[in-house]
Amino acid sequence: MRGLAIFFIIFHNYFHLFNVFVRENQFTFLPGNTTVFFNRLISGSPWWLYDIFSYLGWYGICTFIFLSGYGLVQKYELGPNASSFSPSTFIHNNWLKLLNLLLPAVAILLIIWGFSASGENGQTLRHIADTLILPSFLNDPLLPLTSVSPGVYWYFGLTLELYIVYALAVHSRPPRVLAILVSFTIVLQIVVGCFWPLQSYGLEWVHHNFTGWLLVFAFGIAYARRQYISTRLTTTLTALAAIIFIPAMYNAISWQLTPICAVILAIITARVSARIPLWRTLWAWTGRISAFLFVAHPLVRIVFYEFYAEAMRLMPFWLYAVLFGVVSLLLAIAYRGIWRHSAPAVTAFFARLRH
Repeated sequence: MRGLAIFFIIFHNYFHLFNVFVRENQFTFLPGNTTVFFNRLISGSPWWLYDIFSYLGWYGICTFIFLSGYGLVQKYELGPNASSFSPSTFIHNNWLKLLNLLLPAVAILLIIWGFSASGENGQTLRHIADTLILPSFLNDPLLPLTSVSPGVYWYFGLTLELYIVYALAVHSRPPRVLAILVSFTIVLQIVVGCFWPLQSYGLEWVHHNFTGWLLVFAFGIAYARRQYISTRLTTTLTALAAIIFIPAMYNAISWQLTPICAVILAIITARVSARIPLWRTLWAWTGRISAFLFVAHPLVRIVFYEFYAEAMRLMPFWLYAVLFGVVSLLLAIAYRGIWRHSAPAVTAFFARLRH
């Protein structure tokens, strides 16, 4: 699931930059986008495959969040670490893990902006300031006082928030505590969807923080705790997800429930594809480097879009897209090597500070 999700994420984050493709409903909601998307699919648009990634690819984030909740239960409730769980240690260790993963990207971004031609219109200093605030993990919770993180790096702040929620309100707490929090976030999203302009900072703030994703995170927790899901229940949930998914995209309220549908369909896709050995091996390998792909591909996207956007006119777009994917993959492999050298040094530095 992780390998398939990162595949959708990296191409979504690339294709949706271009106006020729249908823009997603993620941080804003425009029902017209949904209409255009399905009309183009039905009419056999030559861009239909790119539209799928551009419009639907962000649901890969939902899969990552679901797997995050699932993995935390497996490790800290059902695994050997359950009895020794400490909220403060858990939050600190995961904050440090996220920081170790992010810092090399911050350094690379600063180099990119240093060479960027955007300095001609006075944007370089703003890009540098946005980059320097990334390690605080507080850039998006402060919307609209600060701008959105470069690339997809808002996900780091979101992940840290979910870890804090898990440590303080989920682990060793009655399930009703999480249910109350999820209910609160659902009500908040409904209120925003009904009364707030759907292209304002209100909806963007909700979906840049745990308030827009706690339902999916809780679904991952519940799925892990259930351990066994019967075939009948799996079939029922899949049928409901398939039936609800498309109609739900046309309404601002029901649209905010589509991440659950996407995750259910992703689970079924992963189960079916696992029966094909070569296919399973490919996605398993991609999943193992998914964290590095997640961090690396925005760097490639910035370089391609900042420096080589005009080059797209000189070659078929599919070739340009393949080149983007290959370079992202190579950078992710290199990034893993950089991380292996930088992470121990950063960890040792903060260990000295604590002592």
